[in-house]
Amino acid sequence: MVSIISLLFFFSCSESGREAPIVVLDAYLKKPLEGALSSAAYMSLRNTSGNKIKIKGLTCNNLLAEFHQTVIKDSGMMSMNKLNLLTVEPKSEITLVPGKEHIMLMGKSMSNKNKGIKCDLILESVNSVQTFNRVPVFFEIRD
Repeated sequence: MVSIISLLFFFSCSESGREAPIVVLDAYLKKPLEGALSSAAYMSLRNTSGNKIKIKGLTCNNLLAEFHQTVIKDSGMMSMNKLNLLTVEPKSEITLVPGKEHIMLMGKSMSNKNKGIKCDLILESVNSVQTFNRVPVFFEIRD
């Protein structure tokens, strides 16, 4: 059930050879419907460092990627709000799941994808000493 830890961010390391402070676990999206222009993606993010890490967004080839949060309004209607930042506290993990925080992938090429989608998480510099600006992630497509 759990995909390989997204190839542990493709063995992601910084230029200094240290491991990235964020580990992606179980990154996936449901197979987009034929002709679909968007799909939701999910994953867990583990902060292995002693510092708070802020994730500003994702970049994906030919796709727009945004963090969203599903909220239920007082009227009972559901809506999605765009999140500008995800924060992972030191030595903790957050999980993006259906009905809560998730990633929306949008673009014309969604239904052409059959194995997965490569993206990069964009990390915000912390105290101007953050050496990990981008961390690769692979979203496996599941039926």
